[in-house]
Amino acid sequence: MPLLHIREDAIRHLSKAESFRQGYDYYETGAIRKLWVKESIYYAKVGRSRLYKVVIYEKEGTITSSCTCPHIWGGICKHAVATMLAISRGDSIEQAKDDALISNKELPHDCMSFVDGSKAIDRTSSKYKNEILSEMKRLKGKESYDKNPEKHESLLQSIVDKFVAKAGKYALQKNYKAAITIYQGICDACVEGLRYKYHRSLSSIIFRTVQDACVKISEFVPYLKSSLSDKIPYFDYLVEIYYSLGEPEEFRAVFTQAAKTPEDAAYILDKTRLDLPPHTTMELLSIKGDYEEVVTFGENHYVEHPEIALPLAEFYLIHGQRSKAISLAKKTLKILQKSKTGDPFEFFPYIPEEKIRLFLNSCYSSTINYAKA
Repeated sequence: MPLLHIREDAIRHLSKAESFRQGYDYYETGAIRKLWVKESIYYAKVGRSRLYKVVIYEKEGTITSSCTCPHIWGGICKHAVATMLAISRGDSIEQAKDDALISNKELPHDCMSFVDGSKAIDRTSSKYKNEILSEMKRLKGKESYDKNPEKHESLLQSIVDKFVAKAGKYALQKNYKAAITIYQGICDACVEGLRYKYHRSLSSIIFRTVQDACVKISEFVPYLKSSLSDKIPYFDYLVEIYYSLGEPEEFRAVFTQAAKTPEDAAYILDKTRLDLPPHTTMELLSIKGDYEEVVTFGENHYVEHPEIALPLAEFYLIHGQRSKAISLAKKTLKILQKSKTGDPFEFFPYIPEEKIRLFLNSCYSSTINYAKA
């Protein structure tokens, strides 16, 4: 079988500058521990203190790579760069025996996330959840968390990172449905893990992991370009996680990021019965676009929750109510200034005075043609 033709300029084109530099260093310092080929697909084990598994193959005339490392920042990773350099320079490549890959289940599945492109892999969120829980349970036999919390948190993070990396690779292939499935598995495993007494000691990192996973789900849902009926299961899932954790502030960005159409926002608002943080409700109402609903909610709550004043003022401005926008911004400044002389522990983290002043300056700017009230 002829070798895959890979030129160095092509490798540079496929990678970011820093990844190429690091990959070149890995190649030169012998970080490729094993390199073999089977049926025109190249496999390698690359790394120093930790080995990662690389797959290089050609799909529709394009050189493609996969790696089990957590690289998701664009371009191919340093491990893939090192492997491609070895192939391009004709380094010794083993011919794999028929059973060479049977004992290594990660490589074929990791490769499939690229070979199949946008097609879904036949794995459910339950399967991912069970895999993660199985690895989490192994932490129980380790040294006491109280004696070495950093070690336990690091071990848990390494478990999660492996699945996050896999989801990232599906997302790079625009297979957002598969990526969401993995993040659902991560969420479900973490929520389930909190039921075990041992894992409660890791609750802070578990809550953060769930939050990060939900943010990713909400980021990918709009890319599905589906009808509302197709997105409803994902909205329902996010609402379910929201209520199960009881952490409203942590979900500030989740619902507003997932809802991109008035129909999306209306469904989430109805599903939660407006039982959301005021600033989240305000943003969703703005997306929904019902003028009366936005104004009524905003005017009724901005004194107690000044953080919603800026979205309301911007909404007024968009709808040609410039004088109302300016008046509201000025009133909000007074509320914030008054709070400084009252309870020293009272503060409004989502609306610093500087943003209000910048908004007012923009309203008075002669270079911007805002509609007059």
